[in-house]
Amino acid sequence: MNKKFVASCPICQGESLKKLTTCKDYFMSNEEFNLYKCSDCGFVLTENVPQENEIGRYYQSDTYISHSNTNKGLMNKVYHVVRNYMMAKKTSLAKKSTGLEKGELLDVGAGIGLFASKMRSKGWNVQGIEPSKAARLTAKELYGLDLYDQSLWQDLPSESKDLITLWHVLEHLPNLNESWEAFFRVLKPTGKLIIAVPNSRSFDANHYGADWAAYDVPRHIWHFNAKTMQQIALKHGFRVIKTLPMPFDGFYISMMTEKNLKHNLPIIKGSWIGFRGYLKALRDKDNSSSLIYVLQKI
Repeated sequence: MNKKFVASCPICQGESLKKLTTCKDYFMSNEEFNLYKCSDCGFVLTENVPQENEIGRYYQSDTYISHSNTNKGLMNKVYHVVRNYMMAKKTSLAKKSTGLEKGELLDVGAGIGLFASKMRSKGWNVQGIEPSKAARLTAKELYGLDLYDQSLWQDLPSESKDLITLWHVLEHLPNLNESWEAFFRVLKPTGKLIIAVPNSRSFDANHYGADWAAYDVPRHIWHFNAKTMQQIALKHGFRVIKTLPMPFDGFYISMMTEKNLKHNLPIIKGSWIGFRGYLKALRDKDNSSSLIYVLQKI
């Protein structure tokens, strides 16, 4: 298998990358991948990830919920309940952040198109990018939504979008800096960029260490926290104007971690860790399992 070696930090270009820990792909392959940390800026990344033409097989499962919409098993049923609640929060955030009732939206990593379809139903003109052909077909079947592969980027006019959203997507994108350059080019001067990613400094990340389910190697290449998100945003001409916790992610991720570790009563134990993280996040949002960043151009 051909693997991609990262020789320097994508944020600061530092070449002092030190091994942090080793994580296991519990979801698909049981293979192990190393996390490395930049000694200069602290950014964490997955090293030796499969090349783009080979990474697809690590997503090919009927249980990969963002692509399949499965509700098999109690864990996925819990995910669906939380997802439906958060969908209303996401659409409200889109409206509040932009100050618009309707506008031009680009949803990157649209999955099966749930958020894109919700925004379209509210009058937004929506385009979505989704690399998975299977997910694009599901979006068409479920919502009559036409999603596009990455080639759409080259056809998008500059300064044409009021809002670009990435809901747990940025951590998957192989060409990190090139993606940020595309966000900047396509977004209007007054537009907003909304990014949701796992928080590698969260309570549950610290509790579970290398077994934390949100490391999700090798699908998650980059592992952000509030500091490194601000750093890469500034590098590409953006500033973070708001940071919001995702309170329910800690419950789901903790349950998944307990399940991966084959512990007894994973839902109960995961719920307890999620609850502890939730209480800590009430006092300091940097303890939240995932964070939403609202950004605008400087």
